[in-house]
Amino acid sequence: TAYMITDMLRSVVTSGTGTSANVASLDVAGKTGTTNYSSKQLAQYGIPESATRDSWFAGYTPQYTMAVWTGYTKDGKDEYISSKNTKIAQLIFKEMMSEMATDKSRFKMPSSVIQEGSELRIKGEKRDSSPNTSVPDTTEQPKQDQQQKTEEEKNQEELKKQEELKKQEEQKKQDELKKQEELKKQEEQKKQDELNKQNEQNNGNGQGNTTPPNN
Repeated sequence: TAYMITDMLRSVVTSGTGTSANVASLDVAGKTGTTNYSSKQLAQYGIPESATRDSWFAGYTPQYTMAVWTGYTKDGKDEYISSKNTKIAQLIFKEMMSEMATDKSRFKMPSSVIQEGSELRIKGEKRDSSPNTSVPDTTEQPKQDQQQKTEEEKNQEELKKQEELKKQEEQKKQDELKKQEELKKQEEQKKQDELNKQNEQNNGNGQGNTTPPNN
């Protein structure tokens, strides 16, 4: 529901990437965002890796909705937002909302939504299908996903290592077979040379004992 989305976006402002936009006296929910330069553009313009083209914050309270965008519409060596200035949009939002907002109420949870611990779910739905409202802002990689990704990478590396060992073992076997075949050929060649040598000797002895025919 809309309330469950709002509850998730609250965490962006209270403990996520949008804390600079938080107004303590108001019930604020919001979303941060940035547009990054490609590695090709970073190299082309000689700008730092942390540089962004723009940075924005969109947030709302029970009374007002506001979006603040800061950035550049063209690319260049001086047209970028440094890492220390990415919070400007949030600070503008905070300043303006602090001045404008007069409604201190909180978003009202509808009767169709129930809370169990730190989680919210729609009434009547099974517990295992309930969304986790503590998911952090989507502009950052969630910790759980990051751990899963790390585990997957670890498994991939292990599989790759096993495949490499398997290839090395197979190559070792191939080299051993090749070596055995080479030794076998050398042995056969040696035997053949000995036979040829014996035949030559026998032929020589036979020629020396040949009796000339009688007239």
